[in-house]
Amino acid sequence: MQLVIFDPRLGSEETAERKLLFYHPASTPLDQRVKTVGLAEAVTNLLSSFTAHDPEALHTQHGRQIFLQPEPNLWLVLLAPNQASPAVKPTAADASAKDKDSADLETLPAAEEALQDGTLMALLRRVYATLRMTCGPLSAIAEERGVDELRTLLGHVLPLLLKLVLSVVLEDPSRPDLLDMVEGMCFLPVDRRLYLRVHYLTNVLRSRHPCIQHVMVMHAEHLVWSSLTQAATQLQQAVVTMLVDESAPQWQQPVWYQQLAALLVPELQPLAPLLAETQQRMTQLEEPYRFVYFNRHNLALKSSMRAAKAGAQRMGLGAEVKLLLDRVHTDVAGGGLSGGGRLKEVVLHAGPAGWIVGRGGGSRGLYVVLDGREYAWSEVLQEVQALMQSHFSNIFLDGT
Repeated sequence: MQLVIFDPRLGSEETAERKLLFYHPASTPLDQRVKTVGLAEAVTNLLSSFTAHDPEALHTQHGRQIFLQPEPNLWLVLLAPNQASPAVKPTAADASAKDKDSADLETLPAAEEALQDGTLMALLRRVYATLRMTCGPLSAIAEERGVDELRTLLGHVLPLLLKLVLSVVLEDPSRPDLLDMVEGMCFLPVDRRLYLRVHYLTNVLRSRHPCIQHVMVMHAEHLVWSSLTQAATQLQQAVVTMLVDESAPQWQQPVWYQQLAALLVPELQPLAPLLAETQQRMTQLEEPYRFVYFNRHNLALKSSMRAAKAGAQRMGLGAEVKLLLDRVHTDVAGGGLSGGGRLKEVVLHAGPAGWIVGRGGGSRGLYVVLDGREYAWSEVLQEVQALMQSHFSNIFLDGT
């Protein structure tokens, strides 16, 4: 996987290498770097003649490129080679939707479907958001300190950030899934007494240590409370989740981190058993449905899909079902790129793997996997309706 950052204003056709601000991996030959920038610039210039929207993805025989322009004239391009994956072959009798255009009944190309555009775009946005959180706006750095200083800064900071953000994908391209694509936040529901106690202790912590401006409380990858904005909370939760991931690279803790931990632990440690008890009660509940719910407006994410054993795919899905679920999300919600898919509902029969249902309404999306026994078409709709009544009766989400 390659990442390039460039500014088309910094060079001409004869001095194209000056446009480069960063390229990963650093061992890539210069001529290949220049070709990558030239192709990306050609695509962006061509599409600007037809639409006001920035290009988002370019598919080729050998891979794909994901484009992001987070600041004026600043482009990030992620190049992902095609990965081998099992071919999935739904038939015309197996796939259906409320819109006839919903189902592409051709065989899903194995290499093409290994990673969805939405997943790659989510990774690219996370790279930039983490970089901006660390360094601030890149355009401001170039204006205040010069372009050469910006190149030097990116050369020092980005290799570490990429090791953190992209390590999971580089080690196992099949691991990213729907949860990565939607970029939601999992909340830990707590009772009023526990919520007030969390709020009280965070206020005490900030009053005793004025250097702490914001506090975010998480437990087992679930958000309990945050004083940050929604966007900042989303980023911080993603970063914290990566830091505590056992598969993520191990980082040496600097002295200041150890000193801060010594201040925080005595004040927050009493909360740990209470939050653990709440988390345990939630995970022990027998959930008859396998679903993922996401609200794009408040970024709330709820999933009942969990791996049955350690080391397994985190949603507990087979490779074929995972790929089909990602594809259904692409049809319903636009795959996490611009948002706003073409369809309100997709119902897909995945053969022995069961049924996959995607339903969207406004900013919300619901994705259901029904397996374990044979379902008729009418039974699938009944099961989804029963799920809606039991879990989301107060939420408007209509796929009809």
